[in-house]
Amino acid sequence: MPKISTLSGDATSPRPKKNGIIVAHIVNNKGGWGKGFVLAVDKVSPCPKAAYKAWAEAHNRDIPLGETQFVEALPGYFVSNMCAQDGLKGTDENPCLVDYKALERCLRMTFHRAIRLSYHVHIPEGMGSGLAGGDKDTILKLIQKTAEEVEKKTTIPNPPELNIFLWKFDDTSANSYVAPVVADAPVPPPVPPVPPHPSATHVPTQQDAPPVEETGAKLTTNADDIAGLG
Repeated sequence: MPKISTLSGDATSPRPKKNGIIVAHIVNNKGGWGKGFVLAVDKVSPCPKAAYKAWAEAHNRDIPLGETQFVEALPGYFVSNMCAQDGLKGTDENPCLVDYKALERCLRMTFHRAIRLSYHVHIPEGMGSGLAGGDKDTILKLIQKTAEEVEKKTTIPNPPELNIFLWKFDDTSANSYVAPVVADAPVPPPVPPVPPHPSATHVPTQQDAPPVEETGAKLTTNADDIAGLG
């Protein structure tokens, strides 16, 4: 059974120690990056935003829903850009922009990669329930269901336990995702782009999801290409 824990704080704050980490969040399919959890991601590294913007341009600002892009922000620290939000603004008739089927495919890819790399997964607990208008309980149940299925169906020999950390905030507004700045605290220098981690150049086997595109720190994969998971 996967281990799912709920913590309080900034989901982007943990740094790799014994295990590397994957910070997973939902992105829209239109190239919009500037509100919500991405503000916290930007404080870690400029790489996830740059890779996502290039991804959107490559698809003429219409990224296929259900695809996942992995970007190495720091050594041993990946950001999983999960394309599961259709559009930028909901309507009175349809306030929810989250495509739950696409989100399930993205989570499956993210969890599969975490097991293969023995990485921990960090997710903002309110993911998809703020600006995207999704239902928080539905998304949490989807995380639990998908994690159990991936751990059960993986074809990786002697797989490690899947560890998922849900980071709880007071609300899901943009400001709540960013760790508070202490007055008069020294401002750290910008984080420079880093070369790809060795894991990003891993040669896929039958147990791996084959990469669709790999350039620099960017690794884009298709969520349907997971061997043994259907």
